[in-house]
Amino acid sequence: MRTTLLLIIAIFTTTMLNAQGPVSTNWFTVQLPVVFNNHWQWNNEFSYRTLGERAAMNQLFLRTGARYRFNEKWSVSGTAELVYTRLSPVKTEDRFGRESRLVQEANLQLPLKNKYSFINRLRIEERMFSETPKRAAFNAVRFRYRTGFEKRISGQWSLQLTDELMEQLQSGKIGFNQNRASLAAICELPSNMRLQGAYIWAKSSVFSQHIFSIVFQKRIMTHARRNQG
Repeated sequence: MRTTLLLIIAIFTTTMLNAQGPVSTNWFTVQLPVVFNNHWQWNNEFSYRTLGERAAMNQLFLRTGARYRFNEKWSVSGTAELVYTRLSPVKTEDRFGRESRLVQEANLQLPLKNKYSFINRLRIEERMFSETPKRAAFNAVRFRYRTGFEKRISGQWSLQLTDELMEQLQSGKIGFNQNRASLAAICELPSNMRLQGAYIWAKSSVFSQHIFSIVFQKRIMTHARRNQG
């Protein structure tokens, strides 16, 4: 009887995991911020997220928007985003749902002693989901708060540890959406380039996922070119 019960629980758990998607994924991101001066920059981002450990696409992110830096500590931004998400974890079903987002963000990076920095980020996302064969169109608002610490190890390398809590307002009710804990290594490269590798553990009420992320950033400095001219 005990063996049968354990077998039923294992089958049920496996079925639920398959229904919610893969337990791991890889995120590959390219960022191309255009820096106009010490205050303004135009952010552009492309992110490809895989279906499990396979190369098949699970999500595609396209982002663009402006950031304003008040000083070395404070900045705010506004972006428009398009997100395409696979409707089924089955690789052969190549149907995707579209989500549009308007995002507002405030950032604080506060220098501390011994080359530490305290990280604070508040992000608000107005999410607009298009109709798909599996659901009707709907809107939601997600509130995201991320906090953590960054440690400068050398002139080139930094380590970053963060945790992000997400709450979502939908159909007049607000509730827990997701939590993400991450550990990242950041390498500053020549020619205004940066490479970041991270492990992220994401947990929601219906799934848990291991995320391996690589972010390549190339800053395009237009004001430096004007000064040279």
